[in-house]
Amino acid sequence: MPRAPVLPPSRAACAAAVAALLGAGGASADEFDDQARRADPVPTRAGLAAELWSAVGDCGRLAEPFDQRQCRVVQRARRANRAETRMLVAGDAAAVEVGAYDDKTRSLPLLVRPCIACREPVSVGGAEHYVVGQGRLAAAGDASTVAVLHDGAVVLPDPQAAEAFRTTVAPRLRVEFLVALPAGKVAWREGSTTGARVRVDGFRVYDPCTGVVVAAKPAAAKLPPDSRACGTVAREPVADASLPVQHNAFAINNAMAPARAAARVCFQTHGEAGTAKLTVTVNAQGAVAAVDVAGELAGSPTDACLVKAVRAIRFPPMQRETMTFRYPVDLR
Repeated sequence: MPRAPVLPPSRAACAAAVAALLGAGGASADEFDDQARRADPVPTRAGLAAELWSAVGDCGRLAEPFDQRQCRVVQRARRANRAETRMLVAGDAAAVEVGAYDDKTRSLPLLVRPCIACREPVSVGGAEHYVVGQGRLAAAGDASTVAVLHDGAVVLPDPQAAEAFRTTVAPRLRVEFLVALPAGKVAWREGSTTGARVRVDGFRVYDPCTGVVVAAKPAAAKLPPDSRACGTVAREPVADASLPVQHNAFAINNAMAPARAAARVCFQTHGEAGTAKLTVTVNAQGAVAAVDVAGELAGSPTDACLVKAVRAIRFPPMQRETMTFRYPVDLR
């Protein structure tokens, strides 16, 4: 009698197996949970901006000297009142990075970076600030320059389970940080990028669908599952795990070399001096998907000339579906 063919497990079955495996531990560790309950929740970016204002808000932007003095008095009082207050804030998409499956260790590398606002800055008093823990952003949006807070791994039995995790679980992972404004300097600048640094006292990475905590410091207990979070559309697996997850500042500068050369031609052609603040979005294949121009040259003939030059650039392929970065061009 012929044997029935053995079919590979479906992605849903693999995902279920992954969830069962990750949720198998019955530990009731809750030190993070205790600290989180005592912390002030800051669930919105507006709330985060309000907390940062006392440390990085620029009172000099006000027109009247009297208003500037009043602003600084309020800032000092607010800073003293909130000194060392612990807050519970959400990390952004750059906070967690899942690597390629390692057959030897049967695991997926998992990095956690203290990224509260590494991808999109928070507006504080009309000025944009990227918010991080340890480290700085060497270029706007380049989270790879921020120090690694946790270098761990997710142990999975086989490549099928790893693929299920990468395509189904990883895209919906959430990160929460326990942070406080340090007593010293909070504001920082790296080139044209401005930001704020907070002190990170703990973190928790979890899957909201199952409530399973993937990584935490200090230890954290499993959360109540939320079925509404289970419908996240899975990403397609990356074609080549050897590709960079996203481009760093060095790769961006290399790829943008033709744009710098074109900028000089645009300047010679139109004779318009000023600064163009480019916001460029690149897709996984390396094509420029969008270019926006702000600053003094926005809406000018030079603006159109620069956009045309940038759209012609091809970046190397990467694993991320898209990435966005800012790139200032000064024409004098």
